[in-house]
Amino acid sequence: MNYTSRLTVKLSLVLIIFLVTLTVVGCKKECKHEYADNVVGPTCTEEGYTEHTCTKCQNTYRDANTASTGHNYVGEIIAPTCSSEGYTKHFCSNCSDSYNDTYVAVTSHRFNGSSDCTYCSFKHPEEAITPDTEWYSKDKAVFNIETKEQLAGLASLVNGGTSFANTVIYLEADIDLGYTPWTPIGNAEFVFDGNFVGNGHTISNLNLSSTGSIVGLFGMVSGELSDFTIDNASVFVSGSNNYIGILCGYTTNKVTGIKVDGYVDAKDSSNVGGIVGNTTFEISLCESTTKVHGFDNVGGIVGSAEVSTTEFKDLINYGNVTGGHYNGGLFGIVKGNNSVIYIENSKNYGDVKGNSYIGGLVGQVEGKVNSIIQSSVSSASISGEYYVGGIAGQAVNVAISNCSNEGSEISGTSCILIGDVYYAYLGGYVGKGYSVDRCINSADIKYTARGNYVGGIAGYISNSVTECTNNGAISGHDYVGGIAGGVVTPNTISVLNLNNTGAVSGNYRVGGIAGDWVFNNPIIFGDSTNSGVVNGSSFVGGIAGHFTCSNSALLTAHNLTNTGDIAAKENYVGGLFGYVNGKDSSTISNCTVKANISGLYIVGGLIGKTDLVHLTSSSNEGSTVTATGFVLEGEETNVYLGGYVGIGFKISDCTNNVDINYTSLGNYVGGIVGKAISSLSNCTNNASVKSIASKVGGIAGFFDMCEYLNLTYSNLVNFGEVSGENEVGGIAGVLYQNVSLNYCDRDSYGHDSSEFKTILYTNLSDFSNSGNISGKTNVGGIIGRVYLDNPFSRRHSGVYTNGTHYDIGYAKIVSNNFENTGNIKAATNVGEIYGNFYTDMESSLDSYTVIGKITVNGESLEGTYDVGTNTNLALTNRVGPETEETPETPAE
Repeated sequence: MNYTSRLTVKLSLVLIIFLVTLTVVGCKKECKHEYADNVVGPTCTEEGYTEHTCTKCQNTYRDANTASTGHNYVGEIIAPTCSSEGYTKHFCSNCSDSYNDTYVAVTSHRFNGSSDCTYCSFKHPEEAITPDTEWYSKDKAVFNIETKEQLAGLASLVNGGTSFANTVIYLEADIDLGYTPWTPIGNAEFVFDGNFVGNGHTISNLNLSSTGSIVGLFGMVSGELSDFTIDNASVFVSGSNNYIGILCGYTTNKVTGIKVDGYVDAKDSSNVGGIVGNTTFEISLCESTTKVHGFDNVGGIVGSAEVSTTEFKDLINYGNVTGGHYNGGLFGIVKGNNSVIYIENSKNYGDVKGNSYIGGLVGQVEGKVNSIIQSSVSSASISGEYYVGGIAGQAVNVAISNCSNEGSEISGTSCILIGDVYYAYLGGYVGKGYSVDRCINSADIKYTARGNYVGGIAGYISNSVTECTNNGAISGHDYVGGIAGGVVTPNTISVLNLNNTGAVSGNYRVGGIAGDWVFNNPIIFGDSTNSGVVNGSSFVGGIAGHFTCSNSALLTAHNLTNTGDIAAKENYVGGLFGYVNGKDSSTISNCTVKANISGLYIVGGLIGKTDLVHLTSSSNEGSTVTATGFVLEGEETNVYLGGYVGIGFKISDCTNNVDINYTSLGNYVGGIVGKAISSLSNCTNNASVKSIASKVGGIAGFFDMCEYLNLTYSNLVNFGEVSGENEVGGIAGVLYQNVSLNYCDRDSYGHDSSEFKTILYTNLSDFSNSGNISGKTNVGGIIGRVYLDNPFSRRHSGVYTNGTHYDIGYAKIVSNNFENTGNIKAATNVGEIYGNFYTDMESSLDSYTVIGKITVNGESLEGTYDVGTNTNLALTNRVGPETEETPETPAE
């Protein structure tokens, strides 16, 4: 082939390759992709996505990204063994990732009366330790011990009758007892009476199995024990015995600087402690990580203590405590023998379980007044049936001060019947206590039975509680409070700075601060707040469900605030108090509610009902005040609903901004008070008051003057719309007095006159309404109906020439300076001032202004309609609506 031919072939090949390439490139440019989707799910650490791939050209892209799921860890608890520590293993259920935490120290061997360890195949040595007594001389006062044989020699000498009084024994080395069965040093017959000083050394691997009492490394002790550690101890006692501890069974002297670790299993024995079974002297600077199981009087440090004036301080327990009655993280029971007890700077981290008298620090403590538990901490779950507390199950004459409960839960499951009443006594600090101050609880308090007295700080307090805070949720049956279920304050005291943020729920007498509070002497209660939601049945309040005095004690309450919603199924419900009473000069002032309040009947934005208490200078800034039902009283259905008070005594300087919208059939509804039984002054309602029942007013549904005489109502203003069925007014629905008195009283002059006339005055002044008022009958711009009746007689007794004589009494109203600018609508008995007025003697209204319009049965009326129906009311100095004079036509 010549050169030309070869060139032609090459050009042809190039052309073919070019055309093929062009065809392929053209395909890609013109390909109409047909994508197949592949969804790739997210993993614990990688995002998920959808991958789209063209089936023709394999072009791909991704979208629809989804976040990685994160690991879903499941925990598995690996228990410690005699040779390896325990821990919690967390492994992801979606992948192979895992990690470990919450490590628990290795356990000691446990023999429980057998030669074989309960947990492993280890057998303890059968041979006893050969006692060495060569170190002892009766002529010496100081001894040194450094081997297990010498320590066994001490036991042999003491139990054989040798006294070590006025001597000191020093431990000069660590001693390993090797789990060889041990006989305690000292017993009920021969007491160890020397002083044993450990010099910071450790005695390890104690194995003590017994069927008797007074059991420990030491048995019965009257000397001091100090400054050493007992590690990996196994103490097992079978049968019903007494006084069991790792250090000693019973001591009458000081114990200080002792640390213990191990198990005490004496489930049928009493007076069982991690360190000491029973003591009659002080204990300090001790620490236990021992698990303790006993029957009664069981403690992480001490089972029981019967002491004179004594100080327990700087104690720490980490071990769980289980028993029947009188169990505590530090002490099962402490009795002061009419002496002062101090427990301070101590901590418990071990869970405590039992039946009754169960406490984070002590099951029960009893001392002389001025005894105290202070500057101490419990951080554990505490559970029992009744008498349960985060610090103490019961504290008698022992104050709890400046402590903290940081546990996760305090729970009770049963109750005790005393007389015909069931009691729970369950509290974040004390089930039933004396006084508590400067304490904070964050644990939830859960009670599931029918007993009384459950609280965030105390179930029941018999003296005082102040400067305390609860942040845990509280649930109980009756007498339930965020701070205390029940409080009795027998002395004159000041109660300040109580604060609750936790939800509180119960049935009867439930409060954000206290369920029930009784004061027997004057009390100052102030600067306290609740922000927790409160739920109950009756006597329910943001501060207290039921707050009452005995012996006519004086209450002074101020600066109380509630922002937690209050919901009750029944009656006596208030933003501050469900019910409160005191001496007639008692006051509640400068208080605030910012919450929704609801109940069945007797409901107030601040207070359900007050007796002999003056509410003043307070505010209701909440969203709603609601009642859902009524109570049948005779032939009336009544609700008693008010923006401030359902049934109120004396009220002044209060302003309501909360709409009242009542849709059931109960009477007595008012912007400030449903039913007022004493005087009102300087009160304003800015909100609407609507009801489908009767006795409805912008300020009060009802002014009731039957119980109190010569009352004054002044400076009452309503701006809100008011509507109801009958007896509806801009200020009050009804003003009523039915006087019937007959009591002995010599006349003030001592005269023998045949008759003295007495007149009861009700003074009304400076009433103003600008809201529109509507109803059916007895409807007024100021008061719907006024009714004063029944003259009374007051008999004079004494030395008279003409026999017995009487004062004849009448009731009348003296009123002035009324103003109504609201429009009035009704069917009958309708007036711009009064809808219906009746008194038994002539009353007066002087200086009044009327500008509103009257509509009767849909027809607007013109003219003077000051009073719809009038009996014995004189009206003077009326100012009517201004009229526009027709201008004169100018002369042409």
